[in-house]
Amino acid sequence: MAEEREKASQEEEYLYRSAGIRERHGRIPLWLQLVVVVLLVWSLYYMLEFWNAG
Repeated sequence: MAEEREKASQEEEYLYRSAGIRERHGRIPLWLQLVVVVLLVWSLYYMLEFWNAG
């Protein structure tokens, strides 16, 4: 019963009528998570490598 309720709540959508945009529960794609991780690692490398050179 709880699983049915959870599934139903995940399938609910909210429609912004003036813009025609539908909002629903979703997940962040794996490729986007990887992009964020790579950018964070690169920023740490850049900061340590070039900001400490002096």
